[in-house]
Amino acid sequence: MQFEAGGQPNTQFLFDDADRYLRRASEQRRKRYDWWLERARTAFYFNRYDQQVEFGQRALSLCGFDWPVTSERREALALDLRAIEAVNWIADGEARLFANETFADPIAAIGRMRSVLLGLGLAAMSPYGDENDLIGFASFVESIGLMREELAILVHGQRRLPVAPAIRRTVYASLWASGRPELTPVLADAAGGTTPSADTLWWSGHARLLLAEDLRRRERTTAAVHTYDEAHACFAAAATANPDYAGSVQQHRTIAWVGAAMAQTQGPRADRRAAATTWAQTIQFGSDPRQLRDGLGYDALDLIDKLVEWRPGPTTAPTPRDLLALLPSGQAHEAFWAAAISDSALREALRADGRNPERREGSTVDAAGKPIRALMGLPTELGDTLLAQAIEAGARAAASADADDEIRTVHAQALVIFAERELLRERTAGVANALGTAAAALGLEVAPNPDADATTLRDLANSLRQRLGPARPRQRDGR
Repeated sequence: MQFEAGGQPNTQFLFDDADRYLRRASEQRRKRYDWWLERARTAFYFNRYDQQVEFGQRALSLCGFDWPVTSERREALALDLRAIEAVNWIADGEARLFANETFADPIAAIGRMRSVLLGLGLAAMSPYGDENDLIGFASFVESIGLMREELAILVHGQRRLPVAPAIRRTVYASLWASGRPELTPVLADAAGGTTPSADTLWWSGHARLLLAEDLRRRERTTAAVHTYDEAHACFAAAATANPDYAGSVQQHRTIAWVGAAMAQTQGPRADRRAAATTWAQTIQFGSDPRQLRDGLGYDALDLIDKLVEWRPGPTTAPTPRDLLALLPSGQAHEAFWAAAISDSALREALRADGRNPERREGSTVDAAGKPIRALMGLPTELGDTLLAQAIEAGARAAASADADDEIRTVHAQALVIFAERELLRERTAGVANALGTAAAALGLEVAPNPDADATTLRDLANSLRQRLGPARPRQRDGR
């Protein structure tokens, strides 16, 4: 036991003793089946796989079977739990020896391959076979190039153990490797049979999530959205069949809504207004958006970014204000969503300024956040419009019941950037109010005089800038 745990002092010495005593004991009582199994285990830890096979065969013979077992006796062996334990050790040892001698002695390797397939197959298909046995059998079959047979074994395992997650994941991986991910829902549904349970319905929904993500990779938007709709139906049916699944179903249906909305924002036929409507469906579930991340690595903030981002050419994309209108007041996580809209609108406002060919040198930061001096685009009309909407969304976020310091900082950032842009234009109207509101959002008791001159306002803006850091949206991965 100490050897298996690892990291214990004197482990090797103890294991040497165990090997010696087991050998002496089994020589005195050669009919102790369990002692031969322990000797096979000991040989495994010493990497003596030929002995592992030998000791497994000795244990099997005590169960009344020879190895390799003849076809007429295989059914009887599969029903004998003790025999199956011995076969497991034989097959494992043969598999390791096979890997070592495939090229050195091809003829011997063929014999070992037959022994491995027979042993792993008997263990997997016996009444005692579990998901590890089935996956091990399928894995070896795949390793010798039999991918169809691997999938057949896994499909059998999925039908036999329909709620075993490891088998499901291995089926998905096999279908992906063979270039047939579209079969994932087909096999998932087949595992449920004519009277699917809550578990098999849930897995059918999960299979469709995976397929929809693959369709998104290939920019097959319509098919992806349709597949997400099918996933919704499966998950809803799972929750109906077992109300205890309501929490998991809610989370995965939210992921499906986000995925569908992401699909609608991509490709040459992107429809971001439809995506915004789909996003509104996401909100109604009330799931924690901070936990949302799909199989392509996108999260809830990525979705808002894609809905708001500027793209060249004619557009019917929703404005940040449109998105804000779709967010019900008092909705769970209202502050998160409103702050996300504010953050994305602020990013687009700064990008609009950055596209302005009229430039002036100023202080900014590079992609790594390091302060630099660079030529920067002067404020633009589009930047003004987007910044106003960023401030509007930030104000709603800050006023929400679930607002925290980070949320209030998002609002303060937009306000201070507004003040800096106005002062750059030599304007002071509205600057004092913006800076005062930003200071309050940061927990500072600052109330600048509405008639303060530009120098005073710049000093206050600079002090708030020191607290906020660079004039940019929140830093996060992928932005």
